[in-house]
Amino acid sequence: EGTFNFGFTWKDFLVFYFGYVEVTEMKKTIFRFLLLGAVWFGLGSSNSSATVCYDLIDLGHNQVSCAWSVNNEGLVAGNTGSPLSNSRAVLFDSPGGGNTILLSNYTSCAYAINNQGVIVGTSAGFGGLTQVKAAALFDHTGNKNNTPLGNLGGNSGMARSVNEDGLIAGQAADTANKSRAVWFEETQIPFFGIAYKAFSLASQDSCAWSVNNSGKIVGELISEQMFIQTQAMLFDPSGNGANVSLGSLGGSSSSAYCINDSDQI
Repeated sequence: EGTFNFGFTWKDFLVFYFGYVEVTEMKKTIFRFLLLGAVWFGLGSSNSSATVCYDLIDLGHNQVSCAWSVNNEGLVAGNTGSPLSNSRAVLFDSPGGGNTILLSNYTSCAYAINNQGVIVGTSAGFGGLTQVKAAALFDHTGNKNNTPLGNLGGNSGMARSVNEDGLIAGQAADTANKSRAVWFEETQIPFFGIAYKAFSLASQDSCAWSVNNSGKIVGELISEQMFIQTQAMLFDPSGNGANVSLGSLGGSSSSAYCINDSDQI
């Protein structure tokens, strides 16, 4: 446990923030307070004497781990591994009790979990392809009955976000193995059952990072010139290409990683 006083400078903030990122990349922990809210409050009242108390809970499990998403029930989706082994998608025990559920036996990562417990991400192993990762819907029980979410004719893909209606956004490779922003839809196939199909949101290299409960999807377009440049986008979910550029602050790149239910990006 510790305390964090909001009388800090921008330099202090940068050290705190990037230190937090570095630590979480190596050994993920959970803050018992909302970092964004705390920083927002601190910036709005830099001379406040208010003190926020928080706990750091080590989710454990191997030498390298990362938590990507947490739902309102405290279930944490992420990945874990070691320097000598490939990463595996897991469902962490958020109180730190060590009851971690392994979601895949192959190289994988769980990027998002919604409040219904639906977990999505990416995993190898589908169709016998142990070295190619595809977008995946994970079996939260740990029985490894995972479902591939489809692609655009290529081999690879990943699911980055899932809303409360089960709409999934991410990216998938086309026939030229170029990455495209997509959303994945559940379909019923006669004599087969439920499957998923990917629908393209852009005609160039791109990725969809987040979908809110209204079905609005944000992400980025990617252009490879001398340097990789990205453009933050609000995607047209119909796939008709009426995507909206979200601009930048005058620089050459921008990205949109999240959209909330108030359409704040």
